[in-house]
Amino acid sequence: MQQHSGQHLVTAIAERLYSWPTTSWNLGEKVSTIELNTPKVTDDELFHIESVVNEQIRNSIPVNVHVLEPETDEMKKIRTRGLPADHVGPVRVVEIEGIDSNMCCGTHVSNLSHLQSIKLLGLTKAKKGKSNIVFVAGDRLLKYLGTSYQTEKAVTNLLKCTHEEQICAVEKLKKNVKDMNKTSSRLLKLAANMQAEIYLQRKEREPVFVKYEKEANMEFLYMVAKAIGDKAQSMFLTGGDEKLSGVYLLTAPPAAIEVLAPKISELLDGKGVLKNGLFQGKANKMAGKIEAEQVLKKYLKDHQLI
Repeated sequence: MQQHSGQHLVTAIAERLYSWPTTSWNLGEKVSTIELNTPKVTDDELFHIESVVNEQIRNSIPVNVHVLEPETDEMKKIRTRGLPADHVGPVRVVEIEGIDSNMCCGTHVSNLSHLQSIKLLGLTKAKKGKSNIVFVAGDRLLKYLGTSYQTEKAVTNLLKCTHEEQICAVEKLKKNVKDMNKTSSRLLKLAANMQAEIYLQRKEREPVFVKYEKEANMEFLYMVAKAIGDKAQSMFLTGGDEKLSGVYLLTAPPAAIEVLAPKISELLDGKGVLKNGLFQGKANKMAGKIEAEQVLKKYLKDHQLI
């Protein structure tokens, strides 16, 4: 009820101040939106609408419901998109005295003071040439404020700073994470190259390179495969919890990989995709990797590919 009456009021004030008609609206579970027929709303314009809206609430303006006949002079003053062609009978009109009269079948407060207050939270992405205003009214505003305060308090404790310092703290944290990711990527590449080098320096190395690393992700497996290249006739690289889920990467001659990829995926209860000669997949049953390795080697040996 408060949100619906709030929508009527914001719509009326936006149109009165800036000639922006409302083209649609949505009363959501937590916040509501009003779509205005304007491509842009500035912060100053938003604040102006909000100020006038709350002034009308403080003025305790009555909200009345009228039932009118369609062809009367009173109906000509009503803000409306028009009635359906097959409409018959009287029309229900909701009037905010001196501000707005609009056809509506919804429930409303009987006085704007019952809205307590309205907060225009900002704008969200809208259709081309439109603007979406997000708002909360009345009891929902109080709940929103309380939730926001508790969230801010929790974030302040996590960041160990004052609420004024939160933005700077998050920006610093983002930079630190970005730097750590760069360092992690360099170390990951170094570790992958070391794994490849150990294999490549073996005097009598296996034609099939098999490697499992519990902490390995797909990025690491790909780096290892790239570092070894065509020096191995086939590779079966895996990472993740041996008893649970993980990732796997398979290389083999083109004809072989078409046969082997489905078989190995089945043993690992996984799904994957073949890209640039590498079959990459996610497994739900890493316990099958030993049997998958045996299937791989047997197939390559039986078909004289190793």
